[in-house]
Amino acid sequence: GSFPPHGGRGGARDVEAAAESVSLKKRAQGDLFWKEATVHGGGEFLASLKREVEHALDNAKERPALWYNVDVNFRRAMHTALEVQRQTMGKMQLWMEDRTLSTMHLNNMSAKDCSRMAAARLGRLIEEAGEAGEARMEAVLRLCKHLELIDQTVDETVDELLPTNGRETPLMRTAAEGQSGAVRLLLDARANAEAERSDGM
Repeated sequence: GSFPPHGGRGGARDVEAAAESVSLKKRAQGDLFWKEATVHGGGEFLASLKREVEHALDNAKERPALWYNVDVNFRRAMHTALEVQRQTMGKMQLWMEDRTLSTMHLNNMSAKDCSRMAAARLGRLIEEAGEAGEARMEAVLRLCKHLELIDQTVDETVDELLPTNGRETPLMRTAAEGQSGAVRLLLDARANAEAERSDGM
């Protein structure tokens, strides 16, 4: 590994790019607090997102460079950086999608808390969609992605992730870790329960 992990800087750039997007500017028109030049406004909302990312990067920089030469440490640091990036963008996505929320609400919440709120919101969408149908599948896949159970590039079913070289699937991994809720969610997303690794497991 090498120092420092790059997730923090990437997260800050993601925030800056999103701030210039047409969809964000359109959403801002529906938020009464967005134009306020206060702690409740849109400027503070974007600044708070960047601060959370930069705080994670600053924490990473406090580690001595030699610490990152240990592979497990480097992987842990990368996971933390990417998790902060995911949660930060998730906070923005939550605001974009849930028009009952304003920047006033979210400015007082951490990205981690917003990530939990987003997961709960997706869970409600799954319940509201009923037992079957495209709306339910879309919500299930989005929750799987939000929880990082599957890759963000999967479009239709978890079966798309099934490897052809016998590697471990998301369903295998979560089952081995005893994550019963994640297992049920992946099965709901049509994960293949019959898949086997090359070692027959």
